Amino acid sequence: MRPGPPAVRVEALGDALLLRAGTGPAGALRAVTSALGRGHRETVVVTAPAVTGQDGLFDLVIDAVAEAAPIRAGIRTEIRLVLLGAGPDRDTREDGIRRVAWRLGRRVTGSLGPVVVASDGTCVSVPHGAHGDAPDGDGWRYGWYGSDGTGPDGDSWEPPWSPEPRWPVLPAPESRTRDQAGPGLVAHPVPAGLWLLPAGVRPGQAGVVGSLPREPDAPTIFVGGCGRPVAADEVARAVAAMRPDPASRLVLLPRAVPDGAPADRFDGLPVRVRSAVPVLGETGWRLAPVTTAGTVVPPAAAEAPAGDDRPASPAVAPARSGPYTEGRRPVPGRATAAGWSLLDDTDALGIAPAAAGVLVEVATGPQGFLVGGAPISVADFADLLAAALGPGPASLVLAGPDHDRPVTLLAELAEVLGAPVYAPAGPLALTATGVLLAASGFHAYVPGAPPEPAGPVLPAGCADARMAGLATRFAPIAPAGPGRSRSVPARAGIAGVTRRPGDAPASAVRTAARAAEPRPEPRPEATELQDALVAALGPEYDRHAAELDEPTPELVALRAYANGAGPGVNAYLRGAPIPEPGAATGPWGPPAVVAAGALLAFRQLPVVFGPVFASSAAPAGSYAAGVDLTEPGFVEAHLGPGAHPDARTEYAIWSMTARRVDAAVRAGAPVACFAPGSRFAVLAVERFDGRIRVYLADRNAGPTADAGTLLARLRAGAAAPSTDRPMIAPIGLTDSGRPFAYDP
Repeated sequence: MRPGPPAVRVEALGDALLLRAGTGPAGALRAVTSALGRGHRETVVVTAPAVTGQDGLFDLVIDAVAEAAPIRAGIRTEIRLVLLGAGPDRDTREDGIRRVAWRLGRRVTGSLGPVVVASDGTCVSVPHGAHGDAPDGDGWRYGWYGSDGTGPDGDSWEPPWSPEPRWPVLPAPESRTRDQAGPGLVAHPVPAGLWLLPAGVRPGQAGVVGSLPREPDAPTIFVGGCGRPVAADEVARAVAAMRPDPASRLVLLPRAVPDGAPADRFDGLPVRVRSAVPVLGETGWRLAPVTTAGTVVPPAAAEAPAGDDRPASPAVAPARSGPYTEGRRPVPGRATAAGWSLLDDTDALGIAPAAAGVLVEVATGPQGFLVGGAPISVADFADLLAAALGPGPASLVLAGPDHDRPVTLLAELAEVLGAPVYAPAGPLALTATGVLLAASGFHAYVPGAPPEPAGPVLPAGCADARMAGLATRFAPIAPAGPGRSRSVPARAGIAGVTRRPGDAPASAVRTAARAAEPRPEPRPEATELQDALVAALGPEYDRHAAELDEPTPELVALRAYANGAGPGVNAYLRGAPIPEPGAATGPWGPPAVVAAGALLAFRQLPVVFGPVFASSAAPAGSYAAGVDLTEPGFVEAHLGPGAHPDARTEYAIWSMTARRVDAAVRAGAPVACFAPGSRFAVLAVERFDGRIRVYLADRNAGPTADAGTLLARLRAGAAAPSTDRPMIAPIGLTDSGRPFAYDP
């Protein structure tokens, strides 16, 4: 008499369920189930191979899920059914998944073929016959089947990769013939992308590539690692025929190509190429880069001493040698005070040494770093930096016009350099004292460690000490002497104006640096600001709030300023006569309340660094080279050159602290806005065609760079055709042409 199937045990592991028999590696199955649960948004139900092969498989799943507490609680209503092992054929699976969805009244998505799971909980399901060597007409469009049990309208199919990656799904195999793909090469989906293997070799027979975690921004194409090298020309033809996304990586594993294959054979491929070996660490399998000298750079986590939670530095590789350090290629770019610039036809950002490390300005495309408009490999880029800057820096800060840089690109650069790499997630500014600011925050890429947020200020030690000192120089002031002006009222009940002990002063630099921090809970002062704005603006408050995604009081004030209240606010700040405020407008009057709130909103705006432009109908007044000015009102400037045809005075300003105000709060093109009390230095005054042009340097971050350098940059970009852009009040001068008092 044949024994019956072993009893099935159901284990709840977090929000995931494991159905297993009494046999098999229970620890490994629990680890796989837990990883899948962390990697998916649905409730994951895993059946061990011994359960997947049983008759009545889907009835077992229905019974187990119906009794499971996480499912009953409705924490995750959708289910992802992962069937490990061989199990039933594809048609049987689809019928069973549809029946499970109907019985449970939930959407169920299940695997249509054998599943390979990576250490990060990502996985692939590839039905039999859907590999690159045997396309079945479905290609890789069908790895998972989903149903809500209601009929064909509720059916869906997904590619093999789960969860669905953010990078584009790689081409289906039927789009390439064997001649196009290269003789003897077969493409197999793995969690991180694709694995090109010789015909007859399956991923389960070849090695650990299926366990490698997925990169978030691009697929990886693996070659080698199975002991059977493939001619470099065949690999190159196969990769080119796949037409991969340019951000994809081609990883050459050990013995990918025969010994002695030319190192430059893959230079022309539309992917980023690197050599690496899989390494097993405490967190699972990951790739360790191999340098051009053949040295393996192990992940630091694998070398960290026991009891030390800090990532250790990777092993020091031999001195880099490449086309730039060997003199075979000229070193492009130019030196800056902060490091090196590879940007063409662009003013360098690095006008002063950066305290956080060497500042390198470079453009980035989907294929990697761009030098002279063409992509360059990470190894060659590191070699270029070695030739330009000398021995490896302690840390590197990247700047450039592109902020959406591939994560893997920056991690690779850190690994090759053996040094931390910092990159901003948005616009970057460098103060004259060497502090770097990024309103969207920096990320740090340390060799052998995952990327980590590094805050909005570099060095981080300046975020509280030095930056707080600099920030006080941006507080609005009430200058005395010639020209009467007003400052933003310092009264209790205006958030950010009356500060609590320990608060940093409100300012353009300091508040912008804090923009990436989590928004705190509403303070009593914020409630009072809202009450004051409601009293001051009346029904306009609700109108402005309705246009904002996040209608905080300070953003409502900024939007009110940018959409009609600006002239009155600036007139008030510049000392123009206004009617005494009555009870209906609040005790401080609409201009003062709007000014206080708008200034507070500056902390959420990115810094504008570089030339900005404005014009005024006022005469030149007392402008003269070498004069320092204070402007008590807000100053709006445009990001591109141009002056109103009726303007009598044009301004070209080198900004270090203005904030970008865009369509989120104002109609029309974005502008750069300086805070009240901003200080400017007059670099030069030029007269032409009946008007004057005044060249100003933003002094809010301290002493400016060399005046001659800034003046040359401003002159180069100042000439432009006429425009109907609005004009402003004369910067730093009263309407009668006399300067406001300057307070250094």
